[in-house]
Amino acid sequence: HIFSLLLFIIQVSNAFSLVTYVTVSRQLSSSDTAISSLPNDASDGISVGFIGCGTIAKAIATGLATQYDVEISSIAVSRRSTTKSKALEESFPDLVTVHDDNQDILKVADMIFITVLPQQMSSVLQALTFDETRHSLVSLVSTSTLEGLASDSRLSRNRVSKVICLPSVATHQGV
Repeated sequence: HIFSLLLFIIQVSNAFSLVTYVTVSRQLSSSDTAISSLPNDASDGISVGFIGCGTIAKAIATGLATQYDVEISSIAVSRRSTTKSKALEESFPDLVTVHDDNQDILKVADMIFITVLPQQMSSVLQALTFDETRHSLVSLVSTSTLEGLASDSRLSRNRVSKVICLPSVATHQGV
């Protein structure tokens, strides 16, 4: 699921740069942790959460909500930017829920995107309790490293990823 979603994200916009955590040439089998550990059956779709809800998070959430290649069962967003989180909830009421507590996002989502400011990332991640068998973490924080993400989240390194994107992902530019 995760690899498919990340490949979709990469395909959505030529504005994406894929950082070293995965290469397209790597063959993933169904036994790979990154794919097989999500509890959702493929027919259930992927549950996605955003910790931080600024321009980039809103763009990715919008792109995910309006595409048809990967089934998304739910999108949980933090109320970090009330204007953006409310707009997402109003645009996609059957898909998006807004949460005041970041831990609540982890309760309902399997794939977690962290989209906070660089100086906030470590403290935000350290305050959360991730489930190693369920959660995968994708960082959009410009200064994050895979080692830092794994350390702060207490997830193994194969459960953390880093993506860099631009707001054009919301309109599927480059598809």
